[in-house]
Amino acid sequence: MKTFNYLLAYVFFVSILLLTACELNETHGLEVSSNQLSFLAVANTAKIVTVTTNLPMWTFEKHDEWFHVEQHGESLIVTVDDLVEAGVSRSGTIRVTAGNLLEDEFEEVKSVTVNVEQSSRLRGAMVHPDGFTLEDLQVLVGDWKANHIRWQFSWGNDFPNGPADTASVEDYYEWIEQQCEQLDRMLPELERYGVRVTLGLHSPPGGRLGQNLYEMRMFKEKQFQDAFVATWQKLAQRYRDAQAIWSYDLLNEPIENDITDNLIHIPDADKDLKVVKIEEGILNWRELALKTSKEVRNIDPDKTIVIEPAPGAESYAFEGFVPFDKSEVPNVVYSVHMYMPHSFTHQGVRDLFPVGFVYPGLMPDGKYWDRRQIRNSLQAVRDFANNYDVAIYVGEFGSIRWAPRNSSYRYLRDCIEIFEEEGWDWAYHAFREWNGWSAEHTTEQNNPNRAMEPTDRELLLRSWFEKNGR
Repeated sequence: MKTFNYLLAYVFFVSILLLTACELNETHGLEVSSNQLSFLAVANTAKIVTVTTNLPMWTFEKHDEWFHVEQHGESLIVTVDDLVEAGVSRSGTIRVTAGNLLEDEFEEVKSVTVNVEQSSRLRGAMVHPDGFTLEDLQVLVGDWKANHIRWQFSWGNDFPNGPADTASVEDYYEWIEQQCEQLDRMLPELERYGVRVTLGLHSPPGGRLGQNLYEMRMFKEKQFQDAFVATWQKLAQRYRDAQAIWSYDLLNEPIENDITDNLIHIPDADKDLKVVKIEEGILNWRELALKTSKEVRNIDPDKTIVIEPAPGAESYAFEGFVPFDKSEVPNVVYSVHMYMPHSFTHQGVRDLFPVGFVYPGLMPDGKYWDRRQIRNSLQAVRDFANNYDVAIYVGEFGSIRWAPRNSSYRYLRDCIEIFEEEGWDWAYHAFREWNGWSAEHTTEQNNPNRAMEPTDRELLLRSWFEKNGR
C-alpha cells in the first residue's frame, strides 16, 4: 500500500508553448520537480491543452480567471480564453495534488509522460478558390465557425482531367504562379479570421494520361516528377512565414501504375491503344513524396506535411504504406479520403452509378452499409495510426446531396461521429464548390438553388463547427 501511495504522490511540472504548427499528439518525457503545472498561451494559437498522466487520482485548483480547467478521468483539460492582441502571451499555473497526500510527503523526483494534443480539432471544409469570395469566407468561418479550410490548387473544373494533361512544364509553372497570386490576395483575411489552411495540390505537373483516366503522367515521365519537386520548393519558400497556412498536402489522391512494368497501354480519345514507355529514374509515389518532403523541410522546418497514400488516399491504401521516419521528416500527417461505398456517395455523378441507393442499406458490393460498416472500412487507417503512432487527417469526405430519403445526412452524421471518436481532423467536401456536394442545397437533384432554410446537412456541419476554438 505504501508503494501505491508513493505512486500516487508523483507530481509534475511542464511548460507548454502552444504553437499553431505544433505536431499532433506529440509526446514529451519530463522530469517532475514540483506539484504545479505551468503553461504559456500565445495569441492566435490553439486554446486548449490536454495533459494526460499516469496518476489515477489527483485534484487541482487554478489561480487565474482567464483560463478554465476540467478533469476527465486521467486528463486535465485547460481551456484558454481569447487573447485579443496578436503576440500577447500569458502564463498560468495550476496546483496539482496527487491523491490525498500533502505537499511535504513528496520525496523524490520521478519521470512521467505527458501527452500534449493540438488545442482544438480541425473541423472545416474544402473550397475551390475560383469564385470563393470574402463573403463565402465570412459564412464558412465567421458564421458557421469552421476553423479549417482545405484550399485546392486545381486546374480546370472537369476533374480528373484538365489543362495540366497537355500543358508544358513552363505553362504549369505559370499556372502555379496564378494560383499563388489568388491565394495571396486572400491570405490577410484568412489570417485575420485565424483559420488554419491546408494547401493541397490537386493538379500535378503532367496531369493525367488521357480523357477520364486517373493515372498521373508524372509516374511515366521524369520531367514532371522534377517539376513536382521544384513546385513544392517554390511553394514552401513562398509560404513558410504565412501564419494562416497550417499544412502542405503534397498531392491529392495520387494514382500510379505498377512501375515494375516497362510499358503500359492507355486508350486515347479514339479508343485506339497507344504505348507509353516509362522513363528510367521514375520514382514511385512514396519515394517521390519522401524526396519532396525532405526538400520542403530544408526550406520550411515547421509546417505540417500531409501525405495521402496511393492509390487515391483510399482506406485500403494504408495497408501496405510505410510512414516516413520521424527523424528524417518530422511533423507529417497522413490523410484518408472517405467516400466508401462510392456506389452510394457518387450515385448520379457522371453516370458512374445509378441513383437509388439508400443509407443505411444494401449496396452493389453485397455489403449492408451502416455505421458499423463505415467503421470497419476504416480499420486499415486505424491500424496504421495506432501501429505507427501518427496523426490522421480526413482531407475529404462527402456524399451526393440527392441520395434518396435524405440518406446523405445519415451518412455524414455517422462519418463525423466516427472521425470524432478516433480524434481525427476533417474537412468536408465541399463548401460552395459544385452544388452536388453542397450542404446548402436541397435533396432535389435538378434544383440548382440554395435552400431557403438551412438543410439538416448544413445544421449537422455547423453543430460540429460550433465546438471549434480558433
